[in-house]
Amino acid sequence: MKRETCSKPDSRDGCNKKMESERINRTELSRKAVHLLGVLIPILYLRFEEEFLCLFLPLAALFFTLELLRLKIAAVGKWYLLLFGRMLRPDEQDQPSGGFYFVLGAVATILLFPRDIAISALLVLAVSDSAAAFIGQRYGRRQIFGKTPAGSSAFFFSAWFVLAVYFGDNPLKHLPAALLGTLVEALPWPLNDNLTIPIMVGLACWLML
Repeated sequence: MKRETCSKPDSRDGCNKKMESERINRTELSRKAVHLLGVLIPILYLRFEEEFLCLFLPLAALFFTLELLRLKIAAVGKWYLLLFGRMLRPDEQDQPSGGFYFVLGAVATILLFPRDIAISALLVLAVSDSAAAFIGQRYGRRQIFGKTPAGSSAFFFSAWFVLAVYFGDNPLKHLPAALLGTLVEALPWPLNDNLTIPIMVGLACWLML
């Protein structure tokens, strides 16, 4: 098979941009694959409530401390980047990472809402946010506020499905929560959506149940 070459300056620029775009897409897909593993948080909370909280909350505090240290102490930050730098977006190297907001969102949701609502909201965060990224990158063509209609549709329908299956009652009751979660994920808000999605979905579920 003949390998594509970039001999001319214009061709090299085009190839470099294409390679950078592919690298970013691989990074984002890797992040969302790890993000999807976050489904273990609500599953373990469902299965082992007290034992899970006794383990998860201290580990979350430890993670927050590590995140603070890597932002404040250069040596810790350098070590952190060597291990996890490929998973960070450029703007996260000197700011809190998406993982920080994911764990913060999980802790806040667990502390704010009853158990079933917290579990359902965290399932939506893990499943639907990942679905939006995978479908958006695979099938999305147009972007609105940096998000694709295909990805937003994947978020909405997967969130609706997750909530309807988890609660096992009238599916129409969960349309507002799925729609609110979709809007929070799709629109440009000042706060990271790993924090806002589970809180807003949890609030909508709490109001509707």
